[in-house]
Amino acid sequence: MTNKVRVGQTYIYSPNMLDKIDGRTNLQDGENVRVVNLYGCPRANTMGHCYVNRLDGTWGGLVHCNSLHTKAEYIEYLKREIAKRESNRPTMRQFQVRELNGEFSIVWHDDANHCIREGYNRFKTHAEAVNDANSLESGSITPKHWPIIAND
Repeated sequence: MTNKVRVGQTYIYSPNMLDKIDGRTNLQDGENVRVVNLYGCPRANTMGHCYVNRLDGTWGGLVHCNSLHTKAEYIEYLKREIAKRESNRPTMRQFQVRELNGEFSIVWHDDANHCIREGYNRFKTHAEAVNDANSLESGSITPKHWPIIAND
């Protein structure tokens, strides 16, 4: 299904798969454009394509109509993308204290028991590691220095 666009209207360019793979333009994602008809060229919406100019009047190129969105549609798209990325973020549920060569470190796991964070901090005793993990869990300390480990 193709979006119908109107000549002279302003849209936000967010390239669909066709424009990403075989783009005929150097427009950037999120750029504001205006739909135009050119003399001697097919009108807008012909075969799902249209010509666009940037708002300053410079040439934008030939784009697919599905790549053009109104401001309200673009805001909804951004909200969906943010929600999708937030739901994919792993949550730290439990921790384990590991011993290696007499030093202790903390390993965090998610609900599926995948390792998602491992601390660089080395502790002399098991109790120090547990106290540090509990303070992280309560939110009083932020593990900024910890790398994210890819899920299995």
